Amino acid sequence: MQAASFSSVNEIGISLFQAIHAAQDAIIRSSEEMLAIGTTTLVGGAIIKLDILNDSTIPQDYEWAFIGINVGDCKIYHWSVANKELIDITNGNRTNLTNASDPGGRLGPRSEDGKPDLRNLNVYFQLCKKGDLLLLVSDGVHDNFDPQQLGVQPHQLQINASTWIEAEEKFQRETGIAKNAFSTQLMTRKIFNDDKMEPHNVTTDHRVCCDSNERRKGVYAEQP
Repeated sequence: MQAASFSSVNEIGISLFQAIHAAQDAIIRSSEEMLAIGTTTLVGGAIIKLDILNDSTIPQDYEWAFIGINVGDCKIYHWSVANKELIDITNGNRTNLTNASDPGGRLGPRSEDGKPDLRNLNVYFQLCKKGDLLLLVSDGVHDNFDPQQLGVQPHQLQINASTWIEAEEKFQRETGIAKNAFSTQLMTRKIFNDDKMEPHNVTTDHRVCCDSNERRKGVYAEQP
């Protein structure tokens, strides 16, 4: 469906929910054996020109908007060219901060009757300007910027806990804020450090960082 056929953000949101429903239906119909069907997280969205909405509440210096939907632990980042700032639009979507095996939600048969896990299903809205960048990434990418995965300890982020499990149990809100701040700041230093940001450069730099982290993990795992 073309963006011009929408007249409101609500209509776009409904369309995104319909897409989630269609994806779930396609997964369930992929096999007659329920146990043979896998599960998946999903992230997506639509970029629209704001002049089609005719909404007087939107600041006039914004020309575009992104409406995203996510279930699971994928993330959506917005890089503002004007502010030189990276924001995690999906901040807080990983409900289990220390257990990466729990994505917080997923499509596919998560119950005996084939229903999905929609605990953290959410829709997001982000105003954008010309030149801004949007990154939609899986946990396989953004975990490479997570302090816990990189061996950073809670006390190094001013959290009074000896382990990340203790940090989440005692200071869940503070731990979430600290981990998000660390990740976005590290990503900004590693990826968004050039005045001439291009999508190709951003994806290439992300891949380089991920490859480098995997090599470090391999070396650590091989140590006696």
